[in-house]
Amino acid sequence: MKILLVYATYSNSTFTAVHIAEQEFRDAELEPQVILARDVQPSDIQAADLVILASPSWDYHGDQGQPHEDYLIFRKTMEGNTFPNKQFAVLGLGDSTYTYFCGAVKHLEELISQLQGTLFHDSLKIDQFYMYEPESTQKIKEWSREVAKKVRA
Repeated sequence: MKILLVYATYSNSTFTAVHIAEQEFRDAELEPQVILARDVQPSDIQAADLVILASPSWDYHGDQGQPHEDYLIFRKTMEGNTFPNKQFAVLGLGDSTYTYFCGAVKHLEELISQLQGTLFHDSLKIDQFYMYEPESTQKIKEWSREVAKKVRA
């Protein structure tokens, strides 16, 4: 099964998180592919069995909890396309000291709905990845194993 891991990052925490998940999927003998959100084409989404959208939450012009700005490019690239029943999952990184903890997750889940996709698994929200790296890594591994098990079922 092909899993497309779409991500955007500022401090490389989302990059690191996605590669942790990628390794878990490889260990489960799945076929993960990692690509930057700004580089994804509709054909990439179509070719995947499962698409995981990963983003930090950010503050744009005083609007907290937004996905990385590369998802604006992603959204524009996907305009006019739908992916009925395409399976998606969301991995979000954030900081619980902000008003909207992992607000990007909500935005990405709404985007999946707009694309007519289906949320395949509960979204994962990671708090302050680098502050709690061992715990965060473990959560990502466990979540990825759950996703892999569900994909293989």
